[in-house]
Amino acid sequence: MNKEMQPIHDSFFKFIFKNPRHVKAFLEAFFPDIAKYLEIDTIEQAPTEKLSGIFKDRKYLDVALHCKIKEEPARIYIIFEHKSTPDRLILLQIIRYILSLWEEDILHNRNLTAVIPIVFYQGKRAWQVERNTAQSFAHLPEEISRYLLKFEYLLFDLSHISDDYLQKVLSRNRILLTALEIMQAVARGEVKDKLEKLLEELADLLISHRREHREEIEMFLKMSILYIQQGGKIKNSEIREILLSRRDEKMKTIIDEFIEEGLQQGLQQGLQQGLQQGSLKSAQEMVLLSIEAKVGHVPLDIERKIKKITDCNLLKELLKKIIQEEDILSMIRKELF
Repeated sequence: MNKEMQPIHDSFFKFIFKNPRHVKAFLEAFFPDIAKYLEIDTIEQAPTEKLSGIFKDRKYLDVALHCKIKEEPARIYIIFEHKSTPDRLILLQIIRYILSLWEEDILHNRNLTAVIPIVFYQGKRAWQVERNTAQSFAHLPEEISRYLLKFEYLLFDLSHISDDYLQKVLSRNRILLTALEIMQAVARGEVKDKLEKLLEELADLLISHRREHREEIEMFLKMSILYIQQGGKIKNSEIREILLSRRDEKMKTIIDEFIEEGLQQGLQQGLQQGLQQGSLKSAQEMVLLSIEAKVGHVPLDIERKIKKITDCNLLKELLKKIIQEEDILSMIRKELF
């Protein structure tokens, strides 16, 4: 998978996994041995950016959450790092984030936070990166290696999950199920072959959630279409052709949502229309997602500022500048700070 496309993949991943409801379903489906020790309903978002007091630099992760441990006063961090290509520096990346978190604990006179790291891998190539530090010291005598740092992350390799298994374990969370199916199709280069099926599933979602989670579903549809276009290298005309060739009630829901709103205008106008028509929360989320799509992360100070903006017109103007500017982080800080 092309590294230049990484921000697109990361943006879609973050959009899904920043929702605690989807993380809960994911842990219960794929890591039940861990989920059973967690008060899973207490999952909340945590900062993905940490400033190291020792190294004076910032560490970023894709998704970080915390929740309570059953029958314990402590909270535990669950951190996600999303990869679309194998990364041999992943151990160092995670360790440095945890170190920054522990520095913060010490600064505030807290016990060290327990952390479970999960690497979510969405790629074609086999993941042959070391999964724990012990592998680096395997050649040493046990009398020595027993005193060395032992650290391991959990690996979720989407390419090894069958379609049938996804359907079985995620039947009660169709948003997460559909998202993983789309990510699989993109990773395997199968989007063109599965395009009609994926559009059908998105239409089904919209129909079945006309009242419940309507706003979330509409945003998920927009993000999914954009990800299918960019991650799967699908032209707008190909999506339009399928939508217009199927005049049944299912596809009409997507025609109403996308063609009438200007599907052919792509990411820029799609987001701008979302700002015009959506709620304040949706507008803020779309601005944050557009930043992630361009630079791969949203610094915590900028995220906090944007979430405090209550003027949709200001958000709309900010989005225009994000689309046009190259150094968008400097531009945003100049505008908001």
